[in-house]
Amino acid sequence: MRATEHATPFPSEPTPEVRLQRAPLVKVLAQVRFPQLASMAGSEVDRSFARAMASEFPLAQQGQSFNVVLGQQGVTQEPAAGGVLQLRTIDESWIITLTAGSLSIETTSYPGRQKFCAQFLQALERFVELAGPPYFERVGIRYVNRISDPATLQDLDSLVRPEVLGTALTPLPEGFNLSHCLSDNAFNWQGGGLQAKWGKLPPNVHLDVSLPPVDAPNWLLDLDSFSTERLDPNKSRETLNTLAGRAYDFFRWAVTEKFLDTFGRVQ
Repeated sequence: MRATEHATPFPSEPTPEVRLQRAPLVKVLAQVRFPQLASMAGSEVDRSFARAMASEFPLAQQGQSFNVVLGQQGVTQEPAAGGVLQLRTIDESWIITLTAGSLSIETTSYPGRQKFCAQFLQALERFVELAGPPYFERVGIRYVNRISDPATLQDLDSLVRPEVLGTALTPLPEGFNLSHCLSDNAFNWQGGGLQAKWGKLPPNVHLDVSLPPVDAPNWLLDLDSFSTERLDPNKSRETLNTLAGRAYDFFRWAVTEKFLDTFGRVQ
């Protein structure tokens, strides 16, 4: 094991970030959840927030939010209280979503941890000024990596650790095919945790509706790092950076040095 590789996904010291020129990130999302707020009764907060963000997020769309319900009829959707406000950049690579109980930001053009967190914190500060939430109930940051290049997939066993590879490249006799293999892991600690999903998917299959499928076999590494403690909104910066660091620790444990080189390690 090289000095830069971890024996554990949760080391005692933060992992120094390595920038990748061709990082396989297809989506990064951060979200805070908050209790129902009296200040958000009506739509004035939505309008004021949209105006406050208009210089960077000039495109707006409003709609109805839904709850996913599991019942005897299977998976159904029911209208939820309040609507959804989505704000987008001109190129639509960044989206901010405000509902009656959450504020999130997502991007398909990840600029690095520092800039991503700064963009979200700017939106949070404006929201806190307008709505005045007394606390956040949950804070989370999610990183979704996807590899779909056939040549890179063939080399997967040298790009990720054996513990993460699983049965993705298990040799099979003629006539047999592994259509998919998925691993869903939940790590918990006091006040938070990390959910890590990874595995091989066949063409046109996705793990959830927020991630469009691709028309080729692919391998995903989906990391959701979160805190469930009541959080003072003024301490969001520290919490968000800690959660992003935990997700990155796990990512660096999961991948090899060759992975970093393959995706354009910047020295």
